[in-house]
Amino acid sequence: ILADLPKEEELMKIPDYMDYYLSIRNRIKYFVYQNRSGLSLIGDVRFHFIVENSGQVSQVFFDQSLRDNDQIEKVVLKSLKDAAPFSSFPEGLKKHESVPMSMSISFFSR
Repeated sequence: ILADLPKEEELMKIPDYMDYYLSIRNRIKYFVYQNRSGLSLIGDVRFHFIVENSGQVSQVFFDQSLRDNDQIEKVVLKSLKDAAPFSSFPEGLKKHESVPMSMSISFFSR
């Protein structure tokens, strides 16, 4: 499925993609902060997900090499669910049915 998608490296050259990515990233980080409240999470996670042109998230993949903590993955999945749907694609992305995105988050003790 990922092979059929445009490459993130190419998409990053499109200003609309970068703006869209940053808005999604900030929204996910907001929910991660809310959903980790009261939990003592330490570790890193890198995940990849597919956003459909409607703003829905269709798939999520975790980078197994940075798989520190199942609880962190649960927080990320809940945060993605809470954050979606995102706004539909901006003009510069409308020719795509879906686009891949990746994020890394580090959890530190507070």
